[in-house]
This record gives sequence, structure tokens and C-alpha cells, in this order.
Amino acid sequence: MPPPSGSARGSCTRPASCTRGDRTPGSSSRWSSVPTRTCPSPASAIRSGRCWPPSRSETSSRSGPTGAVWPGCGWRNSSRRRGRRAGKDHLVPPELRVVDDLPQAAVQLFLEESPRVVLLTGGMTARNFYERLAVTQYPWEEVECFFTDERCVPPADPLSNFGMVDDVLLSRVPAARYPMDGDTCHAARYEDLLREHFQDGVWFDLALYGLGPDGHVGSLFAGRPEVEITDRLAVEVPEAGWEPFVRRISLTLPALSSASLGMFLVAGEGKREALHRLIGGADIPAARVSPKRLIVLADPAAAGSTGPSA
Repeated sequence: MPPPSGSARGSCTRPASCTRGDRTPGSSSRWSSVPTRTCPSPASAIRSGRCWPPSRSETSSRSGPTGAVWPGCGWRNSSRRRGRRAGKDHLVPPELRVVDDLPQAAVQLFLEESPRVVLLTGGMTARNFYERLAVTQYPWEEVECFFTDERCVPPADPLSNFGMVDDVLLSRVPAARYPMDGDTCHAARYEDLLREHFQDGVWFDLALYGLGPDGHVGSLFAGRPEVEITDRLAVEVPEAGWEPFVRRISLTLPALSSASLGMFLVAGEGKREALHRLIGGADIPAARVSPKRLIVLADPAAAGSTGPSA
């Protein structure tokens, strides 16, 4: 049966991409009118275990008892995830790269990594990156986009993270998008979507992070109880610790950390103190994000005298 046609802004849409064997997404996802593509059967020759070329940061095995996959797709239960969910410490120190053209450096890193499952964030620095990314040739029909956090406002509101990303990037490329619902602000609903979609555990090829002047990441603010929640994937944030002071939804530290590569984008002198605290491992939420690899791209204004230039 062909998928239903049409999709509303803010709904979950899915272009041509892989299904997990004989499974299709459940009722929480709305399919676009683009025909779906079924991945190879288990009997087919699958070198990477994905329906696409693996990102360069992925080096673990995608087959065998410790890296089981759905036929033809990269939704594996990799043993490297275990013990990494607390979001307490970096496995390796973050790599700081000071660059003159931050958006272009971010685009270059994106292309080098070739991610297909991407975690997007809000903010003006990220917006500049998305604008460059939107005009870059890339197999967007194979990409799935999720979100770090959202303000509890409709998608058309200027404060909406999804609204911003949709305007400058997602409305211009045929990627699947899975936004948080700012209208209802139900964190549990987004958590259910993640669990249903990933089945055996959330994992992103690339997670994009913003850094607040106070050290917040996503919508996790210092001193707030949401930072300490480790048994959930998404939580409601009733009181924001930084402007705009609106209610929010955020992924938790364990979910934010579930990535092969994390990338902070930091721009402006106003972020300098927060950047120094991040690099120094201070007790701020941003310093507790722990993907497998972590690269911090900063412009000279944010970096000051910290770190080498890329």
C-alpha cells in the first residue's frame, strides 16, 4: 500500500529511505508522498550494515553478536553504548578548533563525516550554519533530522527552533524531519517517538549543540533538576534558566550524548567565558555532554587566547 500523500508543517515526514526489514514506522510518524525504498533483505550482500555509506566516525562492526542490525539498516544494539548514558564525563577531552569562518568550517566537517541521522539545535550560530548547508549538494533524501530541544510555542512563532530550522534548511531539502511539538509540549510523546523509531536504542551520527552564555545545552540549565535526569530521553522544562523565559522540551544528557560525533558551534565574545568553562570541564550542563567524539568549533571572538586555530 503506498504511503499517504501530504504532510503538515511540524509533523513527522519521511522521504525515500530504508525500512527496518519488514517493519514500517508506527502511527507516530506521518509519511510524505515520496515513495519509500525497502532495504536489501538479510540474504543480500551488505558491507556496511546501513542503507547508506557509513559516516567516517563510525568504526565499530555492524554485524555479529555485539552489533546486531535490522536488515540493511544501521539501527544496531552496539555494546559501545553501554555505560555511557549518565552524561557525566567526556570519554576524551573536547577538541577545540578556532576558525575564522565558523559556518563554513561546520559545513566542511559535516561533509567529511557524511552523517545520515542528525540531531539539530536552535540558535543564531546554528542558523548561519544551516543557511550554508541548505545550498550544499548532499543526499538529503537519506537523512533523518531530530531536535535537541524546543520552546513551547507554535512552529510559526519566531521563538520556535523547528520553525527556524524549517525556514532556512528543512523546507529546502528532502530530509525526513522529526520535530518536537511546541504546541502541546509533551516530552513523553517525543520520547515515545524516539523509542519507537530507533527500537534498540537512540544513536545519532552527528549531534549539533549550542552553548548558552550560562553554560546550558539544549534546554538543560545549571541548577535545574532536569540536568540530573538519566532515566528519560526527553523532559519538560517548566522554567527556563535563560532567555527567552518560556516553557520548553529538551532531550536529557543521556540522549544528547548518544552520538558518534558531537559538534558545538560557539560564536561571539559573549560566549567566551562559557567556552572556557566547557573546555576546562567546569560543572556546567554543556561540559557533561559525552558523545563518542566531541569537536568544538569557535570563532576568534569566542575563543580569545584559548586553543589553536584550525
